[in-house]
Amino acid sequence: MLVVSVLAIVIFELCRFLIVVQEVKGISQHSLDSMRMLRSPDVPDVEKERVLLRESAAIIKATLRLGAKFLLIGLVSGFLLLLLVEVHSGMRRDLLKQFADPSAIVVSICVVWSYDRLRRLVMSRWKVR
Repeated sequence: MLVVSVLAIVIFELCRFLIVVQEVKGISQHSLDSMRMLRSPDVPDVEKERVLLRESAAIIKATLRLGAKFLLIGLVSGFLLLLLVEVHSGMRRDLLKQFADPSAIVVSICVVWSYDRLRRLVMSRWKVR
């Protein structure tokens, strides 16, 4: 379970490094801006169409960036998994079973959650982001 937990922490940090959450918030914000513009009665239709076209392009670009980030995360985690399996080739079957074991998944979630809380606590005390 330790291997799964360490890999989960690496994926968590990679998501933080790639600012995945900000990308999702950006997509949501563009969608909300588009809806506000559509509901606005005092804006001419031509302006609405122009803004919706611009917002739609921004949503598509942000979605493509998000997809590329997830692809990168998948490639890095897949490479790490293959590296772990090759290094511990005698335990190949056991390592691969851990990734499908429900208890290992729950433990990994708890470890990552605890790591995040501890990380936030340490960073807030040192005033580091």
